[in-house]
Amino acid sequence: MNYVSELRKEIGTKPLILTGAVVVILNNEDQVLLQQRSTGGWGLPGGLSELGESLEQTAIREVYEETGLTVNQLKLLNVFSGNDYYIKLKNGDEFYSTTAVYITRSFTGVMRSDGIETKDLKFFSFDDLPIDLLKVYRKYLEPFKREITSSYKAPVSCKGVILNQNRVLLLKNERNVWELPGGRMEPRELPEETVTREISEEIGLDCKVEKIVDAYNFEVIKDKHVFIVTYHCKVQDDFNIQLSDEHIEYGWFSKKDLEVLDLAKGYQNSILKVFSLV
Repeated sequence: MNYVSELRKEIGTKPLILTGAVVVILNNEDQVLLQQRSTGGWGLPGGLSELGESLEQTAIREVYEETGLTVNQLKLLNVFSGNDYYIKLKNGDEFYSTTAVYITRSFTGVMRSDGIETKDLKFFSFDDLPIDLLKVYRKYLEPFKREITSSYKAPVSCKGVILNQNRVLLLKNERNVWELPGGRMEPRELPEETVTREISEEIGLDCKVEKIVDAYNFEVIKDKHVFIVTYHCKVQDDFNIQLSDEHIEYGWFSKKDLEVLDLAKGYQNSILKVFSLV
């Protein structure tokens, strides 16, 4: 509130108009990241703009300060302002807030609470938001709840099966589950372009798509589906793997190893099909 106090010195008792930004951060399970504030209640990460900042710069800075995450590819959902966003503090300060709400699925870094503004950080399903979610953040989320959940109801994820000396490359995700490298399609992107781009981003390998292997609907968690398309891919150069922040481990596994790994059945089937081709 130092920023507000300094402004108060300049303009006296007249209500302030303060601008800021918050970010709806979604994970692969379509859950939203919420911040338990030290002042009480849950909310979206974000805060007030500093002098000279754009709203997008505010969103990026505040998210990093409060969560340790770096957000990318921000999309503006809406701007909330007007009489409904009048606030009067205990010390008598009055202001109207104008808040830009952004959304993203692209973030990197290790999530951590700053211990000052943030007590805890947690991803929540839109069907199970905390009871003490602060009213203003509920207002921000409610208009987009249906759009957010339905827009990503069955996204397309393109995965690559890469073999080297009769072993397949697998990555371990944040849920400690093994999976094939690859990820979600971007707008105007061909599936083959998606899988080669994602492999490059996730493990730093330059791959060529040989052929499509499989396509099926995969229930990641209850009522959350992803349409998986798998491809047999061959590495163009050496196997110098550079693991990104999206995964915590990688490994090369034989057909026999697949029987004991925590690996989805659909991925196993795709891998076995590629083994049968070589």
